[in-house]
Amino acid sequence: MRPRYCTEQDRKNEAITLARFTQFLEATAPQHRWRCEPTPNDPTFDGKIFKDDVLSAIVEIKHRKGDGDYEDWFVGQHKVNACRYQAASLGCKFIFIMAWSEGGMFFIDGKDIPNDKIKPGGRYDRGDSLDEEMMQHIPIPAFQQFA
Repeated sequence: MRPRYCTEQDRKNEAITLARFTQFLEATAPQHRWRCEPTPNDPTFDGKIFKDDVLSAIVEIKHRKGDGDYEDWFVGQHKVNACRYQAASLGCKFIFIMAWSEGGMFFIDGKDIPNDKIKPGGRYDRGDSLDEEMMQHIPIPAFQQFA
């Protein structure tokens, strides 16, 4: 079985990001009751969003070091596909959130992630050959800032 690389700090960062996204939802649509919950034991996605106690979306969160001075953001194509499949099977949206350690937080609806920017890539620093995969590149301007 492939090792999981998610650390306790990653989970803390995800919880902070979900809390900030909840605040954003409450500010933009105060007529609804919003609740975001982490999913620490689910390897497919990082959180769930409930609107008026009904599952509204699943969330995948990626944190990167830096301030966002890049032209695109990339994530494994298998992750995007798995989240899209899960959202469809649950009858909800898929939201992808990116957060910079020294910058803002941004989101995109999974249906708006372009399918024409897929290239080989991944991580090469852990010595895990499974980290080398097809990567989905998402242009930074496609995201909406929320924090």
